[in-house]
Amino acid sequence: MKLKFSLITILLVTSIQAREVIVYTYDSEKNHMFEVLNELMAKNGVKKEDFRFIKKKNPCEDIYKSALLHVCFKGEEAEPFIVRQDKRVLQNTFGQ
Repeated sequence: MKLKFSLITILLVTSIQAREVIVYTYDSEKNHMFEVLNELMAKNGVKKEDFRFIKKKNPCEDIYKSALLHVCFKGEEAEPFIVRQDKRVLQNTFGQ
């Protein structure tokens, strides 16, 4: 399983500022990404209500318009794909 450090950093930083960060997977039962991300969020003090994991048949469909960051994982060992992001907030976060 590949994790990109920049994606994890974005998840940690933006989840603190956002109401929800939504992460999808096509097959959550066989994707261990959730366990890793849950531990990472807990270690960094991110509250559980600031991010959500949702199983959907079509995980990369852009239907969550209010999300600050929407990342999908399609398949078991898939690379993450950013569906939606609030570029202004991300630029302000990393521009400081």
